[in-house]
Amino acid sequence: MSTGEDPYRARVLALARSGPDGLLAEAPPLVADPWIDPGAIEQLASAVPIPAALRFEHPLLERVVRIGLAHITLVPENSMTAEETVSAVDALTRWGMVAPAEALFGSWLRRHVGRPGSALPAPSTAGAYGQLLTAAYRLMSRGGSAVWLSANRARLDQFATQLQRLVHAQGKPALIRSAQHVGSSTVSGFWLHDNAWAARGLSDWAHVVRNHRGAIPAAERLRSDAGFLMLHVTDAASSAWNRREPFWWLTPAVDALPVLAPDATHGGLRESEATSRTNTTYWPLLLSSGVLSPALMARLVHARLNGGGQLLGLSRSGNGLESGAFSDYLDGLWRLGLTDDYRYSLWGHICFMQAEGHMTAYDAVTEPACRPAGAFSLVAQLAPVRAIARLAAGRYRAAR
Repeated sequence: MSTGEDPYRARVLALARSGPDGLLAEAPPLVADPWIDPGAIEQLASAVPIPAALRFEHPLLERVVRIGLAHITLVPENSMTAEETVSAVDALTRWGMVAPAEALFGSWLRRHVGRPGSALPAPSTAGAYGQLLTAAYRLMSRGGSAVWLSANRARLDQFATQLQRLVHAQGKPALIRSAQHVGSSTVSGFWLHDNAWAARGLSDWAHVVRNHRGAIPAAERLRSDAGFLMLHVTDAASSAWNRREPFWWLTPAVDALPVLAPDATHGGLRESEATSRTNTTYWPLLLSSGVLSPALMARLVHARLNGGGQLLGLSRSGNGLESGAFSDYLDGLWRLGLTDDYRYSLWGHICFMQAEGHMTAYDAVTEPACRPAGAFSLVAQLAPVRAIARLAAGRYRAAR
């Protein structure tokens, strides 16, 4: 075993299908105070409409889903971020709650997106716009109404239009240059995850546009730009990852940025803000975009597992364990068919990123014994809700 490996993974992985017992034998659960009255959460959770015929792999999974979905109604809509909105729309629609997802997403768009030509909402990264377009695609493909789309299409079109402008900013198609905050620095570059999610969003929006009033020319332009980005992200990753680096390092940006260069003699993925951020956010977002080939995705997962990027199935940073883009990492594991790793990380989140009893989720915790090191996070609260839906779908079909 290399020093970078998750020391619990080999012992627990085979037990992941049976529930949390294997993990709780290795480390104590997270203990913390709730962010809101647990009684109010429990009351809302009991009313969540989960199909009676559905069978969960473990009784605790149903409770995690109910409590997670209940939290959506307690986060004020006027303070909800784009990331929280994307997470909530995905979680609600995965569990058949289309009408609440339409109301929430429509309200967010009306609040943050003005008439064509007005400023678009922060965050203004290309990847964030792509994720919002994919959220609309998910909503429509899971039962969203033509009425909702007609009311919100002009606002969503602005995200697509902005992405296409960025692709053609140099007069011909090119990868999008964007800025990311790394610690106290703002780093500009051709970020792989940003371009990948721009491509995914344009591709998904093309499906919606094509199916809505037959806008075929517009859909073809969207598909063309998405295809260009997908091809060049894959080519850029293949080229950049063949450089002589520490075996566990796969740069998240295709241009050689000094701030991203790791020191092979030090602490692996935890050695700096840049490498930690790559591990907890940039890599998972790249995985969930679905743009990379399976071979490149597998390289990325291998680098994370062997570069000190994981503990108890969770993402490690310099200061402990972070929820980050954890749902995106689970998405990547699922795409690769790594279902035991998927369950291992899912149970790791439930046991150590969510408090025992009331199940409140936090954006960061200390390493075992786990204690909160950050605030309540709706995105973290919904990560297992989104993940459990994949496990439950097949069992629901079988039960029916």
